Formats: sequence, structure tokens, C-alpha cells
Amino acid sequence: MAWTLDFALDDRDVRRTLMGYADNARDLSPVMERIGNAGMLATDQRFENEVDPDGRAWEALRPSTIAKKAKAGREKKLQWAGHLRRSFTRRVTANSVTWGTNLAYAAAHQFGATIFRAARTLLDSRISMRRAVVVRKTKAGDEFGYKALLFARAGDKRVVAMARRVVGEGTIVIPARPFAGINDTERQEYVGMIRDHVLGKGKL
Repeated sequence: MAWTLDFALDDRDVRRTLMGYADNARDLSPVMERIGNAGMLATDQRFENEVDPDGRAWEALRPSTIAKKAKAGREKKLQWAGHLRRSFTRRVTANSVTWGTNLAYAAAHQFGATIFRAARTLLDSRISMRRAVVVRKTKAGDEFGYKALLFARAGDKRVVAMARRVVGEGTIVIPARPFAGINDTERQEYVGMIRDHVLGKGKL
């Protein structure tokens, strides 16, 4: 006796699930928003903990810089008024997210820099000496429009400018103190967030 066995596979649920995955992958903006928030928080924590993306401590400040910051009541590295730390913003699209800062000096601190300063002449406006050399303004005078030099106590109302001073050339070395970037742990976390978004609740 001959007989046959027929199988019918209804793949509508499978195709529906795959279409759902495709729809989720078409617009990643929700998960990109979450990744951006996580990246911004991680960057802010690096400023708080003074470490690079891999958790290594930033290079120590010079003793003179430490003393200057202590006098002003400021202790954190890369934070004087906090502009750099607060300058980070993010931009989200349907398939990407970026976060960073547009401050020109940020790169010098992120990657390090060597700055050469040529010798220059300044008109010293500091009035911190007990008796300061000052000049009195006049309509007719030398190239700066001032008349005779005289001595007066600091804070004297007749003071309009301090004497000129020459600052020699020099080199300023700014060590790298990275704050932007993604470490391996964060990368795996972000990839997992994207995977979960694409799969949604309809996993096979």
C-alpha cells in the first residue's frame, strides 16, 4: 500500500518577526539616545575621577599649578571654571550618535601639546607691590601717550598703567590627559544595547 506524507510550513510568524527586526534596525535613534546619555555620563565621571577612558590616572599637575589652584580654592585637574567639563554635547541621528566638545583647547588636553611662546613686551597691569612704578596719563607724551614716571603706593587713583616688562621666550608642555573615548567594556555594552533594540521582544 502506497502512501505519502505532506508537510506544510507556515512561516508567516517567522517573516513577521524578521520584518520587525528590520523595522527596528531602520531607526536606531532610541538606542542611540541611550548610548549618548551613557557616553556623556562616562565622560563626566572621568573628569570627576581624573582618569582616562581605561581608568588610568591623569598625569599629576606641577607643584606651581597645584599651589595656584589651591590658592583659588580649586583642586580638580582640567577644571578651573569648569567650562571644558560642561561643554560636552551630543547629536543623535537614526543610525549614529556623537558626543564631544567644540572648545579649541580641548585637543591640547586630550592629546597633549607643546606650545612655543616668543619673547614679548607687556604693559604690566599688576599692582601688587608695596610701592609701584606708575605713569601719569597726558595728551602729549611718549609713544604710549603717558608723561613722566613716578612712584606711588599701590591703589593710588593716579595710577593708569604699570611700567613695561619683557617676558622671555619659553616652551609650555601640556601632558595628555584623555577624557574622551570608549573603552572595551563600554563598547561591548553599547553593542549589546543595539542588539537588544534590534531584536526587541520578538526573539526567535
